[in-house]
Amino acid sequence: MEGLQLELFDFASLTMDLPVGNQAEEKPVVVLAEESECARSDYRIADSDTLVVPGKKKKVAANIAAIETLERLENSGEEPNRKDCAELVRYCGWGGIPQVFDPMNNDFVDEYLELKNLLNRDEYESARASTLTSHYTPRELISLMWQMAIQCGFSGGAVGEFGAGIGHFIGLVPEKLAGKCQFTAVEIDSISARILKMLYPRTKLHIGSLEKVSIRNNSLDLVIGNVPYGKQGVYDRLYPNYNLHNYFIARALDALKSGGIAILLTSNSTLDSVSAKARENFFSRAALLAAYRLPKDTFLANAGTEVVADLLVLQKEAKEIHPAMELVEVETANNTGSMRINEYFVANPKDIIGRLSNTGKMYGKPDCPTVLPNANTIDVLRQRLSSIHVQEVTAEVVKPQAANDGVEPKLKYKEYAIFEQNGRLYQYIQGRGMCLGASLTANETEKIRSFIRLKECLNELLRMQLDEYTADEQLVYQRKKLNEFYDSHVRRYNFLSNKLVHRLMTDDPDYLKLAATEYPKDIIETSPHGVKIKRRTYIKGDIYHKRTQFPWVEPTHAENAMEAGLISYAYRNRIDLNYIARISKMESQNAAKEALLQSGEFFENPETGDIELKSEYLSGQVKRKLVIARQAAATNPQFNQNVNALEEVQPKPLHIEEIDFELGTFWIPASVIERWIKIFLNCETEVKYYHLQDRWKVKPDSRSRYMITEYRAGDMDAFDIIELTLNLKEPVIYRKIIVDGEEKQVVDKEETLSARQIKNELKQNFHSFVLDDLESNTEVEAVYNERFNSHVLRKYELPKFDIYPGAVSIINSKKFILRDHQKRAITRCIEDNCLLAHCVGAGKTAIMVSCALELIRLKLSTKNLIVVQNATLSQFAEFAPKLYPDAKILVADKKDLVKERRRRFLTRIATGDWDIVIMAQSSFDMLPNRPEDVAEYFREQIEELEAIIEEAQKDSMSIKEMEREKKSLVARLEQLNDKKSVEDIVYFDELGITAIFIDEAQAYRRNFFVTKMQRIKGLNRGASQRAFSLTLKLRHIRQKTGRRNIYFATGTPIVNGLSELWSMIRYISPETLEDYGVETFDKFTSTFCGTETALEIDAAGRLRMICRFSRYMNVTELSKMFQSVADVILEEDLTDVERPNIKGGSPTHVAIPRSPVISRFMEYLSCLYQWFEGLSGGKKMDYSHIPLLIFGMSRKITIDPRLVNLAFGDDPQSKLNICLANILAKYEEYADIRGAQIVFSDLYQLTVNGDVLFNAWRELKNKLVERGIPEEEIAVISDYNTDARRAEVFAKVNTGEIRVIIGSTGKLGTGVNIQERLAVAHFLDTPFTPADMTQRLGRIVRQGNTLLSVEVFYYGVNETLDAGMYQILTRKQRFINDGMKGRGGRHMNEIHTDAALDYATFSAAISGNEKLKRKVLLETRSRELESLEIQFRRTIRRNAEMKRELEQKLPVLATELESLKTFISNIPDLTDKLNIILNNRPITGTRSEQLEAVHQYFLHQGSYKALSAAKTKQDTVSYPFGVISINGLNLSLTASCKYSAFAGPGTPIIEYRLTDYSFAVASVSATGSIGSATGLISSLNSLLARKTSELSEAEKLQNSMTQKLQNLNASPEKTFPHREEKLQVANELDQLIMELNKSGEFVQNRHFERMPLLTDFFPELKTEEPVTVIGEIFDDNIEDVEPKDEKCA
Repeated sequence: MEGLQLELFDFASLTMDLPVGNQAEEKPVVVLAEESECARSDYRIADSDTLVVPGKKKKVAANIAAIETLERLENSGEEPNRKDCAELVRYCGWGGIPQVFDPMNNDFVDEYLELKNLLNRDEYESARASTLTSHYTPRELISLMWQMAIQCGFSGGAVGEFGAGIGHFIGLVPEKLAGKCQFTAVEIDSISARILKMLYPRTKLHIGSLEKVSIRNNSLDLVIGNVPYGKQGVYDRLYPNYNLHNYFIARALDALKSGGIAILLTSNSTLDSVSAKARENFFSRAALLAAYRLPKDTFLANAGTEVVADLLVLQKEAKEIHPAMELVEVETANNTGSMRINEYFVANPKDIIGRLSNTGKMYGKPDCPTVLPNANTIDVLRQRLSSIHVQEVTAEVVKPQAANDGVEPKLKYKEYAIFEQNGRLYQYIQGRGMCLGASLTANETEKIRSFIRLKECLNELLRMQLDEYTADEQLVYQRKKLNEFYDSHVRRYNFLSNKLVHRLMTDDPDYLKLAATEYPKDIIETSPHGVKIKRRTYIKGDIYHKRTQFPWVEPTHAENAMEAGLISYAYRNRIDLNYIARISKMESQNAAKEALLQSGEFFENPETGDIELKSEYLSGQVKRKLVIARQAAATNPQFNQNVNALEEVQPKPLHIEEIDFELGTFWIPASVIERWIKIFLNCETEVKYYHLQDRWKVKPDSRSRYMITEYRAGDMDAFDIIELTLNLKEPVIYRKIIVDGEEKQVVDKEETLSARQIKNELKQNFHSFVLDDLESNTEVEAVYNERFNSHVLRKYELPKFDIYPGAVSIINSKKFILRDHQKRAITRCIEDNCLLAHCVGAGKTAIMVSCALELIRLKLSTKNLIVVQNATLSQFAEFAPKLYPDAKILVADKKDLVKERRRRFLTRIATGDWDIVIMAQSSFDMLPNRPEDVAEYFREQIEELEAIIEEAQKDSMSIKEMEREKKSLVARLEQLNDKKSVEDIVYFDELGITAIFIDEAQAYRRNFFVTKMQRIKGLNRGASQRAFSLTLKLRHIRQKTGRRNIYFATGTPIVNGLSELWSMIRYISPETLEDYGVETFDKFTSTFCGTETALEIDAAGRLRMICRFSRYMNVTELSKMFQSVADVILEEDLTDVERPNIKGGSPTHVAIPRSPVISRFMEYLSCLYQWFEGLSGGKKMDYSHIPLLIFGMSRKITIDPRLVNLAFGDDPQSKLNICLANILAKYEEYADIRGAQIVFSDLYQLTVNGDVLFNAWRELKNKLVERGIPEEEIAVISDYNTDARRAEVFAKVNTGEIRVIIGSTGKLGTGVNIQERLAVAHFLDTPFTPADMTQRLGRIVRQGNTLLSVEVFYYGVNETLDAGMYQILTRKQRFINDGMKGRGGRHMNEIHTDAALDYATFSAAISGNEKLKRKVLLETRSRELESLEIQFRRTIRRNAEMKRELEQKLPVLATELESLKTFISNIPDLTDKLNIILNNRPITGTRSEQLEAVHQYFLHQGSYKALSAAKTKQDTVSYPFGVISINGLNLSLTASCKYSAFAGPGTPIIEYRLTDYSFAVASVSATGSIGSATGLISSLNSLLARKTSELSEAEKLQNSMTQKLQNLNASPEKTFPHREEKLQVANELDQLIMELNKSGEFVQNRHFERMPLLTDFFPELKTEEPVTVIGEIFDDNIEDVEPKDEKCA
């Protein structure tokens, strides 16, 4: 054995043995060097040693040789000699040579096999993983970094190397430091670590990943090395979402002592990352002494890679020398464009060791920023060493706090609160004070103590503000103290909102409250080099300057019981009789109750015994309440008051002409249908409705059935079609054909069309029958009025206060007051579940936060969860603690619910006493439901289906379909709940949530429901996992709270149609659906939604039979049902919100003529569709994408033809070019104010096989730049792929730095606030839904826009799908709003946004097809005739009612005329002697004495008493006080006095009435009113003088009524005069539809041997290129239906 060369080693320390070969442990291994046991010294790398051999093959060979040497030494126990060490140091890792791990790489197959045999599994995987991060440092650079350490004053001490590799930094330590350094090394790769230990036995080595290694904080003098590079980081609670290199730097700073130096090689992304999160951390704890940007070839020789790296020199806890937070745009040296680099290099350009260029390549992307080499890098760096200057930093020694199992806190704290006890810092966790940290620096310790002082001072000030006994002087003193603490804290440690600086305190429940006391302000600064840099600072909030809260004290006095009742309701949300009696000074609760009931503003509910507000009791299901009240009044007359009040508010009964129904409406009595069939088809039939199944069954008499030969189609007869219609299904008829010798069923299109025509005729006939048949329409009226026309909407009271208890009255120096609609909404939410259907700008955030805290105050909830959009999480997190600074609020951001932190955070929610927990929808969706809850839901659904099947078996019905439905439902629900990965974490029901608020709730609208309706166009039955999960969470809360505390908020509760209301109501209040009897979707649609199967034109001009919702019925009751659970606030309701107007009152429609290219292309699409129609069934399935292709291409071609095919070239008449001209013009027009423009286009690029061939956004930008707009003033949203970069762009739009921004509705819609200078909006294409249109308009027509008026341009090409689409969307939104508000009439026709119906009319006008034109005219006339018939039948009904009324009133009027004539002939003379009898006592004396006596009686017994009673009751009073007879005229007397809460009692009034005469029909006055008795005689004379003229008017009325009755008797016409025309129109229309569908006359009939190609229409293209589009496949209600084993589909 070769002798050891002892001069190579240092015998100062000993080593421990490492595990060898396969014995290496999987978990991190810590290897410690014990000096007393060490037998040899560390190896010193000699100049003759080769560290990196050239060439990949040689590197692999050197690595294998080193591994073999290592294993030989470990197995034999030998100590390495110089030759062994020289072999080991040539190990360079696997960075840059991944080929050796590729079994398919023929060049390295031998090496691959050798390596597989040499390494065990763990070693092999570790080596393969290191190809991404293992890049060894050149020896020249290592030596230079040691020189830097010496330049910084390092002369020995504790040194750390956290990515040590095989220890080159240890082996190359300078001679003058040899023996003076104690090394601590970390290496994750076991082979590298074992080589390092073999070479450097004195080193304290940690084998494992750094996040799992414990290195004592504040223990090292120097950290030096090349940190691993990697986009993906590790998980560490203190540094979440840090990439790999930034994490290593953060840990290095943790380990350094105060004043310690870090010299680290890192990726240039550390300084140049758009996110400044990591830099804020680093530079809040250390000063950047120097930074050097190295050229791209620095690691080329060693690692075979070109990468730009930075060499950083940091000193811990030193003062800042060089700012290095912001990025600045600079031009490259070689004119390759600009790039964003750190401001440090802008101020210190000499520290860039090379030339900036955009010619680099990163992750396969060309033209990336890089640094080109200029000169010898090492030589330049040596020259820069003298520029490094360290600082004197005094390190205060802090005795480490010992970790233990916690202490018993002396005080009670909030969960996770930080506190100090006995000089030590603790965190309150589950009742114990846990030691906050074992090795806090002096700076960190003092920072936490400062934080504690500040929060305690703030909490005390908040408490004092709400204490009514706190003097103003005390508040001033406490506020001064708070300012002093704040100023001191910010001066030393930065602003409270800096989470990185306060990362150890962010878990404290008061951190958010403290951060909310300051608010951000952006300032622009100019650097010494003239570069403008925007910095964010923070300024003190209102609490530092003024009182923000005032004591909340319940009123202690009320003038009367009614006022006390209203106060009790406002302050306590209930009628508290004890409280009411106390503040109104009443003797008892019974006295208070009696006073409330007498006021008429409160009622006792006989069902519950509760006292309720008038608005509450006289609303809701008032018909049922009336029945209950009448039952109660039968035994207790007190409830007659209830009966009378309820009778007055009963909805007016609806007549048959006002009720919408059709064959298939579930609530139609079966007897009505049986009666119709008997009369119409002359057949006895049993019709039965099965409630559990929501299914009709029609059983005709078998003998009569087959005698009926009418109304047959294929194998279906009238009864089959009636049953299908009743069950909301479409008839589909099949026929058998032979294909390749096999019998198959296909749809018989002709017979199916005939069946559907019969169905329409039967529906019309049934409707007419019910209208005409008195018995049937009476029955239908009774059922509908009882079930649906029985509700009254409640009008909610407004509290008299502007804010609720605990809220501040000033936010960001502005007075905060809730608007009336906000307070009304909060009142609603406190009462019951509610959907806040509020438009943008209505203040939903304040409503939800206020409501949540009111639920806590009123003890209706203990812990509220608010779920918001990801984009608005920060907005809620900032606003909530500002509005309620005393509230316990927890905000969950993305990092809190990552896999590693989820359990801990959810436990924190569950164990904490939180008022509000706020989280984003994406985080909420990750909360798992308990499996038992899911299983219970499954069982309930299955049990319901089993009950249905049992009901069906009793009636011998087929149960195949229901068994299939049961099986399908179970599979569907199980699939929905089948998550890919289920973690063992806290379940939702363990969090303790008792109220939930879902913001932007439309995101959950796709919930599962069962329906019999087949292929209804626009009906989305797709269900999402998130919606299903939400349903289970809501079930839990409803079970826990008694069905309450569910709140949704959205500006677009209806995305497309009113049928979506059902889903929203089902979430909020399924009880409401049950109350109306529409708990299933089919029951809802049969009552409120009408369908029709009609011929429509598709995107290519083809006619198709489409079934869709065509109208909405009984809209008044539908709206009532919706508004009973929803608080609807539209833009028009926000009259006090300032927003800009659109110039001209509405958007400008830019109509563009169709260019020759687009015209030819439309012809191509028509032929393509015709070819598709001619395919056989199997072939058609292969080309099922064709309709999608056609629709998408027809939309894209108008924007720019190159979106369809790049060979088309630039069309001057495209929408893109017209928009370009408008942008340029508006750019100049708004130059003075730097007005911005936004361009929307959801369709914008042509992509083939993943390659983007054309991008309309970039094309528009390039053209704008070519025409003179600076590139930096134009933003394409896709260029900004992080939240931070997008936020920066949006801020620049608001400041006018960016004047044109281009993107889609999704990227520039919800949550984007760029309105401040937005002057013009351009819509290049049409969104699909009104909700998307609302989001687009909401970007510019928005509160906060500084312009008084703005412009909006809609672009459309004539004779394409663009025609009319914008108007349709606008009408659709108005239609939705009217439907929600119930103001569009009882019937509303649906407005479709897929352009089919409107496009059909347009196409007919330009097609030249006479039949198609005729179809449009007939459809229009059919609708007119239907409206005329409804009006006619209403007239008939009104005439009949009028006739009955006249027949009743004319005899009464004749009697009244005779009585009036008699009265006139006997009118007494009141001018002379008066015969007065007052209360049966004669009044004698002279006339003046008589009148004086009457006056005194009126005054004392009437006026005075009325006045006194009004004062006492503080209410208007009216009561009778006697009778009087004057010359035979008998009068009753009543005194009344009005009372006002503001003005007090008014002047008493005396009213008199003639008691011997009553006139019900004739308009004859029998009453008068006087102020005193002195005016009695003159008032009577005036009354009597009018009787002659009143007699004349009464006789005229008699003649008029008689003539009307004669006219009615002479008009027996009861048949609709246009009945024949209506029938002819219907028949002609049906026939025309069939002919058009069969012939397709409007399209030129061509025979295609192959698919039409673009080159057939555009020969100049020469080559056919593939096409990719985005669109929607139109439903075909016939061809795609699969055959069933029954007649009905």
